[in-house]
Amino acid sequence: MAATVLEFSTQALRLPTQGGDRGARAMSQGFEGGILLGDILRLAFVSNQCINHEVSFRESKMNTNGRSLELFFINGKPDQMLTAEVFGWTGHILMIPRTELAKGPQRKESRHTGVYLLIGEDEQGQLAYIGEAENVASRIKDHDSKKDWWTSVVLITSTANNLHKAHAKYLEARLVEITQSVGKIKLENGNAPSRPSLSESAIANMEVFLEHILLVLPALRVDFLLSKARPSARSMEIQSEKPVIEFELVSKNLGCNATAVLKDGE
Repeated sequence: MAATVLEFSTQALRLPTQGGDRGARAMSQGFEGGILLGDILRLAFVSNQCINHEVSFRESKMNTNGRSLELFFINGKPDQMLTAEVFGWTGHILMIPRTELAKGPQRKESRHTGVYLLIGEDEQGQLAYIGEAENVASRIKDHDSKKDWWTSVVLITSTANNLHKAHAKYLEARLVEITQSVGKIKLENGNAPSRPSLSESAIANMEVFLEHILLVLPALRVDFLLSKARPSARSMEIQSEKPVIEFELVSKNLGCNATAVLKDGE
């Protein structure tokens, strides 16, 4: 008799598990390895009896583990200078209101190589400028005398000052590309700068560095790099009215009871 094979992505699959880490196992004795978010679960059935099971592991592009973000309000006030760091990340972010610009260069990280974001507004609305420099604090002093529209600046460097000029140019180019693609704010930059020539490993490192930047900035209320806006109340209401299609997979032999939900065609 031919077997029926069912395949589920654990992105949309709820299996009873014990333990909450990568070593988590299914309660069923049949599953010797843990089932992780993003894996593919295949079960083969003959006459409603599960005769084979297989878990195909898939590396997820997104880190599903929690991360620790440390915000340090230097003067004890949230509307003044602050730093932001993620545990395990070499990057360092310093946000300075223009009214406290003179205090910024006193911090050593501000004199490192990196990128910066000038944020403010003009007569037409919100405005930003993204740049790079080998000494970020020195470049900001120059902008202070030539640009009058910005009200705060975000300096992005590394604690060990291990970013070099090409790294900074790559991050600058990518941040401009993303900002223009999202289209939430007008850039004073004009055209996007070209990406510098980097080795494959250096590009991979900078993309990881960029992921952390995009993770931290929204916590500082710098959200013009976010591509997804919050859904409106009406759109949420319409979505809630759509029928939910749910599949259930039960195997008494393996002791598993799984459900999958079809949402937006997935």
